Amino acid sequence: MTKALIMGHSLCKWLDRFLRFGTDPRLVPSFNIAEVCKVNMKGVGGRTIDKLLRQDMGEVRLRRPDIVVLIIGDNDVKADTSPEVIAHKIVALGTLLHRKYRVKHVVLCQLMPRFTATLRQVGVSKIHNRNSVAAGKNYKDMYCQLAKEVNDIVRSEVLAYPYLTFWEHKRKFAFDRPQVREKFRSDGIHLSPKGQWHLYKSLRGALINACYKISHKH
Repeated sequence: MTKALIMGHSLCKWLDRFLRFGTDPRLVPSFNIAEVCKVNMKGVGGRTIDKLLRQDMGEVRLRRPDIVVLIIGDNDVKADTSPEVIAHKIVALGTLLHRKYRVKHVVLCQLMPRFTATLRQVGVSKIHNRNSVAAGKNYKDMYCQLAKEVNDIVRSEVLAYPYLTFWEHKRKFAFDRPQVREKFRSDGIHLSPKGQWHLYKSLRGALINACYKISHKH
C-alpha cells in the first residue's frame, strides 16, 4: 500500500489534532482514502525549513513514505529574507526528499495567507503598546506580498521536476478574497474549524493526485 507523510509547521500539527480528537465524522485521520494510502502526520509549531531539515528527517527515515506533503515555508517569510531564497529552499527540500530519502512524489503546498501577527512576531511589547494594530497590519502587508512571490516562484520551478507538485488551495485560501478571513482564528494565522475543514479537503485532493501520479509513472 502507498504510504504518505504530511509534515510541516503548526497548521499540520493542529489539523492532525483536529482529525484525531474532533467531533466531525467526515474528517478522519485516514482522509477517507485508507483503501489506497496510509497517511501519517508530523507537525511541530514554529517549524521553519531549516528546523525541519535538522529535526524531522528521522520521521521520514522511520516512515519511509512514498509521498510527502510539505506544509512549510510560511514561518520563513521575513522582511529581510528574499522570496527567491525561501522558494529555493522549499524546492531543494523536495529534491532532497526524492533523491536521498527515495520519496516517489513530493507535494509542496502553497504558503497560506495571514491576516495579522502576534506581538512576538512583530517585535513589540505587550505592555502599553499603542502601535500593535499598525504593526500587525504592516506585518500582514509584508507577509502577504512576499508569500505570494514565493508561491509564484515555486509554481514555476517545480515544472522542471516530474516528482514535485506545487499544490494550490485555490479559492479556499486565496490571498485576495476577504471571505477567507473567517477560516482563520482570531490570531489570523491558525485555522478555525471551518478552515480546518477546507484544508482537509484540499489535502485529500493533494494525496489522491499524488497517488495517481506515482501509480501511472512510466
